[in-house]
Amino acid sequence: MPSDVSLVAIRADERQRDLREKLPEIVRALQLKLGSMVGDPGTGYGYYPAASRRSSYSRTRVFAEEIDKVRDRLQADHLENSTLVLGTPTDPTFTKTILDAVIIADVHHEIEHPKVVLSRVKQALQPGDLLIVVDYLKTELRNQTRRDQAKEHNIAPAFVEHDLKDAGFSQAERRPRDPYLPRV
Repeated sequence: MPSDVSLVAIRADERQRDLREKLPEIVRALQLKLGSMVGDPGTGYGYYPAASRRSSYSRTRVFAEEIDKVRDRLQADHLENSTLVLGTPTDPTFTKTILDAVIIADVHHEIEHPKVVLSRVKQALQPGDLLIVVDYLKTELRNQTRRDQAKEHNIAPAFVEHDLKDAGFSQAERRPRDPYLPRV
């Protein structure tokens, strides 16, 4: 792990994140079965691969894509059901039509070329399978530009929905949770 971020601190934050993101609800929405394969582009320090060990999500194979942060975490926590995928800012490099689901969590606001990235994600999904985007929007940022929202690590659901449509996804269901955390 990078010297400025301890694994202990990451795990402590993840206990709060389980509650904040309502992990069981997300796992149910993924509709995973024994042997499902899930892509996690921009996995950061590996929240969803680690969460897979704490839920029914453990019966899946997680393809954790990150440019540089997650390798040590996967080894330290013995996340054998996770495979590290080295992507680029425009391509998560998932194999075509292999994934049953993809979760883009707390990272959509950082994607500089969403149409390109989402098109690559769409190619990795099997026809009819699921993409879930989890991100945030503080109420006071609602009328800000996309760039200004991204600087605050936020994004409006309307921007995400536009990106999904632009990349060729056919349907979007928005599930807002509360005024602070609307999500797509």
